[in-house]
Amino acid sequence: MENLKENEQESDAPNDDHTQAPDYPLVINDKIASGELDPKVVASLELQKLVDGCRVPLGQDTVEAAVTEEDHQKTKVDAWMQRPARVQIEEYTASMYVQGSENYNIWYNKWAGDRNEYVNGRPTLTPASYKCDPENDCGYTRATNVHSVDASGTQYICLFFAKGCCTQGKNCAFLHRLPEMQDEYMLDPSVDIFGRERHARHRDDMSGVGSFNEDCKTLFVGDVHVDTTEANPVESLKATLLHEFSKFGPVTEMNVVPTKGVAFISFPSRVFAEFAKVAMASQPLERYSTALNVKWAHEMKKQTGSKRAAFQALVAKHEEQLKRFQELMQDSCAMDLKREKKMEEERRVKREKRMEQVLKNVEGLKDDEFDVKI
Repeated sequence: MENLKENEQESDAPNDDHTQAPDYPLVINDKIASGELDPKVVASLELQKLVDGCRVPLGQDTVEAAVTEEDHQKTKVDAWMQRPARVQIEEYTASMYVQGSENYNIWYNKWAGDRNEYVNGRPTLTPASYKCDPENDCGYTRATNVHSVDASGTQYICLFFAKGCCTQGKNCAFLHRLPEMQDEYMLDPSVDIFGRERHARHRDDMSGVGSFNEDCKTLFVGDVHVDTTEANPVESLKATLLHEFSKFGPVTEMNVVPTKGVAFISFPSRVFAEFAKVAMASQPLERYSTALNVKWAHEMKKQTGSKRAAFQALVAKHEEQLKRFQELMQDSCAMDLKREKKMEEERRVKREKRMEQVLKNVEGLKDDEFDVKI
């Protein structure tokens, strides 16, 4: 009892270290403030894990359950949406007039005044001037209001916010936040997360908005190169790609082909892939790329797998049918052989009987009377 009282007195006493440097995520701080966790107990645990730069203890079940990645991410997003969205760039720097840029060439996918540099017969990508930073750019806008929706009742994310160049800030008529899983269920399949119309087929170069006949969950990332000076160049490239793309949504799968200079990144929903495609288009990637070439990936893996499985099932079916046919043929041949032997035996018996009958008929006849047909 005395030990319990001492522990209660120690827990009631203020903790200067905790008040001065609360090094825990918001979830831990909320549970400490509500009384569910004792700050002395939390501070006494062995710190083994880093979540978003914050030390998280791993010795207590309640703490471990509280610091799940989903809850922590949701807490951060909720905190972001409590502040007004900031102006990413000033309006006077948003667009500059280029002579002859009034006409847009839909065949070459550029304005009349644009010029492209070519390397090995392929136009080079110009590095993006801006980039979306969710931790600083997310916030509420005019579209965050429940009454600010379009005719179908759907709120769309700002395309320029994803590119990092929205000039409206909190006055924007579109959302300034990251996509969520439930957004896919609220969206019409014919539009993307930004409200742009999708098409029945992808473009020939696999760029553009995408197709509503495909899953559109996997991105093709080109123009990436490994740094051969590193100890493990492929793993370093994977870690950098994962760090950059996971800012805009959870990554479920990533494959890097260093010999081709490409990577394939998959998301659990198309809304994350659509946002990441716009946000990472033409973005420089440290020493691995001057400008990323982000496009939609062909759904070859799933199609090949399904076709291979169907072909293997068809082959197995034919093999089973062939085996059964051979068994039936063997049975039929055996029956035919028995039947042939039986018929041959019957013919032999008939011949013998016929011969006996003939011999009986000719017995006792003279030579001039011998005229018997066999």
